[in-house]
Amino acid sequence: MYFHFKVLNMKTVIPPFLKEGDTIAIVAPAKFVDEQSVRNAIKKVEVLWKVNVVTGAYTFDKYYRYSSSDINRLNDLQHMIDDDRVKAIWMARGGYGSNRIMDKLDYRGLFEHPKWLVGFSDITALICDMENRGLAAIHGAMPAFLDRQNANQSLAHLKSLLFGLPEPIVASANRLNRTGEVMTSLTGGNLSILCSMLGTASFPDVSGKILVLEEVDEYLYRIDRMMVQLKRAGVFKKIAGVVIGYISDMNDNDDPFGKTAYEIISEHLDEVQGPIAFGMPIGHCEPNYSYCTLKPYILSVDIKISKLKFL
Repeated sequence: MYFHFKVLNMKTVIPPFLKEGDTIAIVAPAKFVDEQSVRNAIKKVEVLWKVNVVTGAYTFDKYYRYSSSDINRLNDLQHMIDDDRVKAIWMARGGYGSNRIMDKLDYRGLFEHPKWLVGFSDITALICDMENRGLAAIHGAMPAFLDRQNANQSLAHLKSLLFGLPEPIVASANRLNRTGEVMTSLTGGNLSILCSMLGTASFPDVSGKILVLEEVDEYLYRIDRMMVQLKRAGVFKKIAGVVIGYISDMNDNDDPFGKTAYEIISEHLDEVQGPIAFGMPIGHCEPNYSYCTLKPYILSVDIKISKLKFL
């Protein structure tokens, strides 16, 4: 096994795990949400997890494609960061818009009163920005999607991580896999969001880490373009392994690209020194399993299965 876990030259904050009776806040820092779907999720977690759930003042607002204006979304998230009664901030959904407010966030409250931030997709921007500041976060299921088939598995897996009894993430073998084993932390998330952060202070320090990639509703040529961009930026030379989640609902042009999304991605990973696992249940399909940043995992890939295990 290769050990690549990096000691950060900064204060690293890992929030305490949740317990019954804790308060979880739901905010919508990006796209507007379907209120009923989120309220159904609230009822479910209050019963199953025995927690209290509060919502931001603008969680159910709507402002064009966003949940509310930039200033309102910023204030909602900032309020929950600063409220020491809140033990986890659960993003209602992704979409687009987190990057418009993230540079104005004051993270001091997360150092003073550590709490989990949970989400994926567009929330990748916030998760990576926090990672660079030494603040752990969770890439996982969000309330707006818990009405979908098999979403109960996603919710159960998220609970296992939030409450300190994390279940492994397992997938069957894929012909594009590369076998091996490595222990280090995870980084990454949504492919297009990661590419949009290249050249900014929010792009994660990927050195010696396992890079997670997932994507939804993109054209195949754009997948290729984004992978070329990451490769040309030297990202794949630095990482210790790769986890590829769902690359779902792909589109093609009238003149076909000629390869599947997984084949496109695989073609650009020749510089990776370490195991590669395709088909992990992470991203925009169900079940969508959860992982956290800044904590060590073991990625093991053999001829039968791929497994991510929290340490």
